[in-house]
Amino acid sequence: MCFMLGSMYMVCKQMKPFNPILGETFQGYWPDGTKIYIEHISHHPPISYFLVEHPDGLYKFEGSYEYTARLTNLGNSVTGRQVGLNRI
Repeated sequence: MCFMLGSMYMVCKQMKPFNPILGETFQGYWPDGTKIYIEHISHHPPISYFLVEHPDGLYKFEGSYEYTARLTNLGNSVTGRQVGLNRI
C-alpha cells in the first residue's frame, strides 16, 4: 500500500498549476477511475486538504499539507516541503 501511494507522487500531474484562491477546488481522476479532490483551505499559511478515493471504495487517502519554504545556507536556493497529517 505504501509503495503504491508513494508512487502517486511520481505519476500524478495536473494540466494547470494549483495556485488557488481560498476555497478553490481541483477534481480529477486517474485512468483506473481513482478520484482525487483538493481544496485550498487557508491562505496564510497556505494549506490544502486532499482526498483520494479508490473507484471501488477499497481505500481512502486523505490529509492536509501546509506548504513551507526556506532559503538554504548558500543563499541562492530555496528548500520547499509539505507538512501535514495523512490518513489511509
